[in-house]
Amino acid sequence: RYLSPSVERVLGYRSEEMIGTSTAEYVHPDDMERALAELAEAASKPGVHPVAVETRVRHKDGSWRHLEGIANNLLDDPAVEGIVFNHRDVTERKQAEEEVRRLNEELEDRVQERTARLAAALAELGSSEERFRATFDQAAVGVAHVDPDGRWLRVNSRLCEVTGYRREDLLGMTFQEITHPDDLETDLEQAQRLLAGEINTYSMEKRYIKKDGSIVWINLIGSLVREPSGEPAYFIGVIEDITERKKAEEALRQSEERYRAVVKQSTDGIYLVDADTRRILETNPALQKMLGYSPQELQGMELYEIVAHDRKSVEANVERTLREGERFIRERRYRRKDGSVVEVEVVASAIHYGGKRVICAAIRDITERKRAEEALREAR
Repeated sequence: RYLSPSVERVLGYRSEEMIGTSTAEYVHPDDMERALAELAEAASKPGVHPVAVETRVRHKDGSWRHLEGIANNLLDDPAVEGIVFNHRDVTERKQAEEEVRRLNEELEDRVQERTARLAAALAELGSSEERFRATFDQAAVGVAHVDPDGRWLRVNSRLCEVTGYRREDLLGMTFQEITHPDDLETDLEQAQRLLAGEINTYSMEKRYIKKDGSIVWINLIGSLVREPSGEPAYFIGVIEDITERKKAEEALRQSEERYRAVVKQSTDGIYLVDADTRRILETNPALQKMLGYSPQELQGMELYEIVAHDRKSVEANVERTLREGERFIRERRYRRKDGSVVEVEVVASAIHYGGKRVICAAIRDITERKRAEEALREAR
């Protein structure tokens, strides 16, 4: 019966498009049963008694948006006569949660796969000490047996290469002695959980301090072998050197920091636009100042709201940029918040950012230049 103006920004529909239609047309089929249950619960609690609601709703462009909020039954209120839903868009949070869940599942699968492979190899070779030693020593990753107190019992050649210690040196030490102090507490906590039987295996990234004092990053997969009586016998550690990967991640992080610093300090207005929805994702201070909007106001606005040209012209430039990868768009007009127009030059590029294709555009205010050109023309 009624929708607030912000619904159009979240779902893309104008109010008149949804008024009179059924909510069932927009709710995701898999969420319909829950949505009906939430509606029934709200209907059973007249007055201001908030009922938590959560569902996926179809955007006008066909995508699904995750909405959550509360419902209040105001059917008996003569000024309302309806159930009022207050939603907020949590799509990005849900996507982030799903990505974390997926990564955790992948990591767990990898841990279980590696542990299973190692356990199978050790079980197969258990009857042959000679074959076991050959496999243990020739493994492409570091492998070690460690007693419950942390003392190295057996180490292979690859672990010696990773740590820089000779085999006889390590066998007289504990893993605590070469673990970076900042990582030791977490490592010990996981080991205690193995000993307590809370977990069967664990995986973590940590640092070793090599014999020469340098740092090596490793991925550790730890498990526990028990005696027939159930008492802990020794830990099995599988150690993979990930130093190069960590360096690459750090280089990427620094590159992103430099990029953000350049964008933030640039005197040109810079913004990112979602190539699919044409909505603004990020802006820099120069653009905000040039157009008179706050960052929050610009985020989520459509490109057509700030470009003072007809939609067909805007679409043509967007499609050419996506097709050609980079485009110099000469003089354009952008619309400020107060309705005035600023003359600019635009350079746009199609890039991949945050897992999606976006357009990165830089605009330069040429108002003063245009005035100078006009004055020169008049003088001539």
